[in-house]
Amino acid sequence: MIGSGDDIWNTADAFRFVYIVTNSTNFSITARVVSIQNVNPWSKAGVMIRQSLDPGAVNALVAVTPGNGVTFQYRSSPGGGCNFANVTGISAPYWVRLVRNGDTFTAYRSPNGISWSTLGSVVLTNISTAYVGLAVTAHNNSALCTAKFDNVSLPGWPPPLIQVTPIAVSSVQINLTWNTVPGAASYTIKRATNRAGPYVPLASGLTTTNWTDYVTSVTQGYYYVVSALVGGIETNSPEAAVQFPKLTGRIIGTPGSWNNSGNTIEKVFDNDLTTFFDAPDPGNGDWVGLDFGPGVSNVITKINYCPRAGFEARMVGGIFQGANRPDFSDAVTLGTVTMAPPAGTFTELIVTNSSAFRYVRYLAPDASWGNVAELEFYGYLSYSPPAPIVQIEVDKTNLIFSWPGVNVDFRLQYRTNLTQGQWEDVAGGELRLYRDKWQLTLPFTNYPSIFYRLAK
Repeated sequence: MIGSGDDIWNTADAFRFVYIVTNSTNFSITARVVSIQNVNPWSKAGVMIRQSLDPGAVNALVAVTPGNGVTFQYRSSPGGGCNFANVTGISAPYWVRLVRNGDTFTAYRSPNGISWSTLGSVVLTNISTAYVGLAVTAHNNSALCTAKFDNVSLPGWPPPLIQVTPIAVSSVQINLTWNTVPGAASYTIKRATNRAGPYVPLASGLTTTNWTDYVTSVTQGYYYVVSALVGGIETNSPEAAVQFPKLTGRIIGTPGSWNNSGNTIEKVFDNDLTTFFDAPDPGNGDWVGLDFGPGVSNVITKINYCPRAGFEARMVGGIFQGANRPDFSDAVTLGTVTMAPPAGTFTELIVTNSSAFRYVRYLAPDASWGNVAELEFYGYLSYSPPAPIVQIEVDKTNLIFSWPGVNVDFRLQYRTNLTQGQWEDVAGGELRLYRDKWQLTLPFTNYPSIFYRLAK
């Protein structure tokens, strides 16, 4: 914002004001003053609530100055003088906030948007309609003052948008990423097994924009919300369901093209719906697919397919298969094309088979020359984690047990004799996921000897 003006002071104000109008009597306005030009030590940039746009209107302001710290000032009667209280030794960037609670207006300041200190409060009456916004004055009517704000929050404004993306990278692991929210002190992750919750907090106080969750099975259905703490206010992201990534691999299938046209199997995975595979004569038994590689098996959850334009009917009767032998002698049908799909767009096939495959393909019907424009296979890596190894650390009077995060749904058990007696589940303690490990903290026991194990 750029503003001139003699000052916000005395009986009349001269300044630049960007505002909204509200009839609410309970709200707050928050902003961080990133910078303010030093036109005058009493140049001001901050947040304001006014009774009207008249120069002498009743108002409250909390602002950052170049040379006089942070100031809280107010005019309690129309056309009257102003009062103020300031804290020196403070400069931008700095956070300011005004809170209205009925007729009480309270000013706050903060170096980080987390820890807030009260500057003062005042009772201002007869403000039924409030003008709420950002104010800048140069304290010099012949000069311009530039101030920068961010993290602005006021009544009616949408909160910062958070977009979270949960990707299932294996049968037990979901990687979450989200965008950075300016001014966020920390993030909290919440999870539900049903749409719209209820949500259970998984981790809080995070300062990165990624996190790994370990679950029993990614196909169970998980829904996530990430909240950002900005200026002491927590804002939630929209709910995000687990997504399955588009799979990649080595392109395999019928070699060559019709009349050596160059329309080979590579065209099926070039992200272009206008190109297509056109197999050589005689056009029977042609296929195209992916090899995920040695030791890699994926569970397929969805297949997108698009036909060659003008030859849509050639896909009718085509079969999608998964296999673990390169010749597809153990092929399993994942789906069949039952009607001509539209050209120029993907048709979606949801796959319910939960088996894992190294190889996948589209097997075209005879006399169709394999005509398909594009294929996409979605799914997740089938993964069987190795048996967990328990680590034990001593922390004063506690034992901290930990094991890898991929080892989901294990219970800690104990017995007092290594070879005799029944194993019993440990009671007490809170199991939590800390970084990439499960952790359980228990107090020391009075047993002369005790043995622990993990069990499912």
